[in-house]
Amino acid sequence: MYACAYSIPVVGRWSVLQISLTIPSTPNWAQALVLNAARAWNLAQLWFQQNYFPDARVFTFVASPSGNVIVSYGMPAGFVSIAVGWTELVLDGASTIASAHVFLDGSFNAPQEPNVTGLEFGFRLALHELGRALGLGSLVDGTDIMDPVGTVSRATQPPMISFIDLFALHILASEQGSPSPAIVLNTDQNVLLNAWHLLGGSFDNLLSTASHESTTCAVRLEEHTARCS
Repeated sequence: MYACAYSIPVVGRWSVLQISLTIPSTPNWAQALVLNAARAWNLAQLWFQQNYFPDARVFTFVASPSGNVIVSYGMPAGFVSIAVGWTELVLDGASTIASAHVFLDGSFNAPQEPNVTGLEFGFRLALHELGRALGLGSLVDGTDIMDPVGTVSRATQPPMISFIDLFALHILASEQGSPSPAIVLNTDQNVLLNAWHLLGGSFDNLLSTASHESTTCAVRLEEHTARCS
């Protein structure tokens, strides 16, 4: 299924390529962070596709009022004391993902926008958990966004999506039963993509963009634009 010597562990595999997200519309700043995290995964996969496999399939997050991935602000009771983010996958059979529920720390419910460090931490958390929703497991290396140790002290570090993450998603998005061309990974190919840069530059630019998004937006994330009513 994937090159286990190099690839990030995977938890499950979607049978569809378009994955719809249902995100709470309030508070506005929290919705914007989650939308931008979804855009970052879309853009990163497109970068990988264009540079390595132009004909390959990719997963695409789209916003929907009735998504197969539900985002909630607040942790399940059993995990509130040990985690600030949690993703539950519902599997159809042994490994096919039927749906997912992403839980983000209760601070996402705060009506007042947090300070910059809080926003940076929230973005990293949303990016990590949406990676989980795509089927990615943990890569404990202190750098990758899929490293599960996401302390506030690391909030100001750029959130990095790695070549290994994208290779794993490439394999998961490939048609089941179809072989994937081999990739020999070396240190030159261990590319790290800064999710802030994917979205248009610095985190300050990201905040500026997010602040103009309305909760009434009908967002098509695959087009990387927000269409507001």
